Amino acid sequence: MTTLEPKRGLEIYLQRMKIEETFKDCKDLLHLTKLMNKKPALLEQMIALCLLTYVAGVWLGEALRDVVFGKIEIASVPNALLNRAPVDANAHPKWLLYSGLFVLLKQKLRLSKTQVEAVTRAAASAFAVLIYGNVRSFV
Repeated sequence: MTTLEPKRGLEIYLQRMKIEETFKDCKDLLHLTKLMNKKPALLEQMIALCLLTYVAGVWLGEALRDVVFGKIEIASVPNALLNRAPVDANAHPKWLLYSGLFVLLKQKLRLSKTQVEAVTRAAASAFAVLIYGNVRSFV
């Protein structure tokens, strides 16, 4: 329930669903609940490593999902990852069904080696823009 306009309420709900998918993926796909460390510092390092792995997997999985299920051209993958993907969910309903990590780890996608390499390069270039983006500073 919300007092917001329906369109804005749906946007917020979809963003919250991404967070819930993240927790579910960390528990189910990365087996985060099975980490057993005796020292808290080692546990924190393992969780950080799992989360870095998760981010890289989701990023590549989202790119694969956009190409396979959203029918986005490989050349426009970086733009789709950094902005809202221009996918018509009505025309491509499978695009909404799967998280990026699920697509990467569980879907048996039929892509050629060159397609996988191209999608990986496109996802890596978008990730580099995200990591090394233009950060304002007063120095």
